[in-house]
Amino acid sequence: ASGAAIAAASSNALSVTLPMASTILFMFSLRGLNSHETSKRGNWLGVVGAASAVVTVVATTWIPQYSSSVLLRSMGLFMPTAATACLVGLGVASCVQMEEMPQLVAGFHSFTGLAAVLIGLSAHLNPSVTAAGGALAQALETFVGVSVGAATFSGSVVAALKLHGTIPGRPLGMKLRGPVNGLCLAKLALLTTVYCGVNTPWVRTGALLANMTASATLG
Repeated sequence: ASGAAIAAASSNALSVTLPMASTILFMFSLRGLNSHETSKRGNWLGVVGAASAVVTVVATTWIPQYSSSVLLRSMGLFMPTAATACLVGLGVASCVQMEEMPQLVAGFHSFTGLAAVLIGLSAHLNPSVTAAGGALAQALETFVGVSVGAATFSGSVVAALKLHGTIPGRPLGMKLRGPVNGLCLAKLALLTTVYCGVNTPWVRTGALLANMTASATLG
């Protein structure tokens, strides 16, 4: 019993710390991919972030059960998916010039953000979360995951377009940029309070979708 409790606690800790670490690494990776001079560092940060995400999937699936059969079943589902993704990535990467690699990686990172958004929406639609509002930690994790994912998705798309020369490389000009960003942050703080403190499903869904829109704008 004590071993199971320790395993569960370890799984919960990993499920929170590793995704957060991956998120931070991806954000710094995206920043590094904004220019060719820092693109190599950005690529490596992205690799480490992706590896951390893979470890999260494996660890949080296996540790709570601590069973070889669970591990084998999980790997049977995970490995074909991962292998397919790797083959697609290798195939696409082999078809582009070296100087186009940073924008390619930035484009791939947009899928990371999109995946985070979809995972957050999936967690939100889970009846155990929406029926009773869910635990505060789980609600906050879902909300932050969607927020960071939306910002990562839009930021990655913009970075890829800049590196490819589709849009100007200089910062995009926007009148009242500071006040607009401040309003978005204030909106996110309010939406976080609403999402984590209200149990009405349609209100929480609206708050989550508004959060996704504001975060994508900030990204």
